[in-house]
Amino acid sequence: MIDKTALTEVQGEVVTNIYLELRKQSPFTNTIMLAMANGRIGYIPDDAAYDLGKPEAGSMAALKKGCGESTIVNGLLDMMHQY
Repeated sequence: MIDKTALTEVQGEVVTNIYLELRKQSPFTNTIMLAMANGRIGYIPDDAAYDLGKPEAGSMAALKKGCGESTIVNGLLDMMHQY
């Protein structure tokens, strides 16, 4: 936290929809997600991208469908609720 702003980070290239979902569910008015922070596991698409055949969900994706979006959002929310 910096003042009333929650800062989060993910070690991969997160698509915007994951960040928007985090921001929507965040208990804090101001929430920022830093991507590609302290490492890189590759592209992390939202679950919908797999069904739409988006390039970032293909062979470049670091995680299989159902693992990235919910794990990131729920994990960060758990940490926020402990603050």
